[in-house]
Amino acid sequence: MKLKIILHAGLHKTGTTSIQFNCKKYSNELLAHDIYYVKFSKDGWENHSVPLCVLFQDTPRLQNHTVATMFKSDEAVASAKLQMSNYFSSELSGNNSGTLLLSAEDLSGFSVENLEKVKKYFLEINDCDFEVVIYVRNPVSFALSDAQELVRAGLKTIESAFEVGNLQNAELKIKKFVNVFGINNIHVFSFDDAVEKYSDVSKHFFNFIGCSNVDMVKRVTNSSSSVEKILTLVGCNSFGADVIRKIYFVLSDDGSKFVPENSLKNYIKLASKNDEIYLKRKFNISFKDIKLIDDQTLNYLMLHKHILYVCEFLLSLKISVTPLEIYIKIIRDTIIYLPKLSSLICVRAFNIYKSEAARNFLYHFKSIDIIDGDFFDDIFLLTKDKFLLDSFNAKEYLLKYSDVAVAGFDPFKHYYIFGQFEGRNGFFNE
Repeated sequence: MKLKIILHAGLHKTGTTSIQFNCKKYSNELLAHDIYYVKFSKDGWENHSVPLCVLFQDTPRLQNHTVATMFKSDEAVASAKLQMSNYFSSELSGNNSGTLLLSAEDLSGFSVENLEKVKKYFLEINDCDFEVVIYVRNPVSFALSDAQELVRAGLKTIESAFEVGNLQNAELKIKKFVNVFGINNIHVFSFDDAVEKYSDVSKHFFNFIGCSNVDMVKRVTNSSSSVEKILTLVGCNSFGADVIRKIYFVLSDDGSKFVPENSLKNYIKLASKNDEIYLKRKFNISFKDIKLIDDQTLNYLMLHKHILYVCEFLLSLKISVTPLEIYIKIIRDTIIYLPKLSSLICVRAFNIYKSEAARNFLYHFKSIDIIDGDFFDDIFLLTKDKFLLDSFNAKEYLLKYSDVAVAGFDPFKHYYIFGQFEGRNGFFNE
């Protein structure tokens, strides 16, 4: 029987972890359909990225950060390569199924030369056919998801993530597989369509490889963090990846969903235009327009509490930083790709801390018509909120909220800066 090799070359953020989890979990069910999910070791690897990088990349520790994390020296990599190679050879020689299945998102980062090594390896053992399965994602949702992951890992800020433009680079990655395995052996699917039709990309994948009767459990991974959490991490990016990861685990994911402003959405779509043309022409894949509101919803009170908490947490790590410094970093990092969000955070930061740096940013946002407002005593009042001055009941506000009166706060200023975000009421009938 001629051997078939299925390579699932998962692009990042396309449900690869879920597919790999189910391939290992239901490996016996796959075997009943003559499909063998490769193990590479006695215990078995769920994700084949590390074994394939170790076996077929020239300098795996330099080319793959997971390999570098797992194996601290080239000698350790060489030892692992020998063990994996021996076990893999025994799997191939003892395998009686008609199909070998491998899944590795990092295959999409292999060079053409590395992919040729993979192909040559199998062809030297047995005459075989290859099928490559790739999922692609709407470039806007991909960019948002990938940018969040880069920020959470402490690898990039929002600005540096989005300035790349086309983070997915689908055409570039797919063409490498086409060059090595031939376009007739490449199967490209829309991740968005697969999820819409099957609710889980794993079900789509199992259906494609002929195992549609497997009753799998949906596994949710890599859930999104709130925009309040992402922004707080952005404000701490300069402290390094190790610190960012510690902060990530102490902050709640609760909050608002991260959505792009229309200007960012259009920028990503324009940067990904060649991908869209290529995918439509070669694989008949089209992406639906993501309809998103133009203004990012933000829980300002939650963001402020996150920032205050992080300052205390960093102090325990012997890192001294003020909340204002974190606010300014957030404003600077969002000013290009999320200007409306950045401007409102700037209003909040100025009204709390009366910072000259924040004041200068406010002048910038006013000059380019991102916000409309003016300075009222010592706060910046948005034009759309000026009607509050006429209907605000200062006397009742102080009577109802005695803590404000005791603190000596101007009632309207307290309401505008803090109270409205705390759910306090500033409007009562006389």
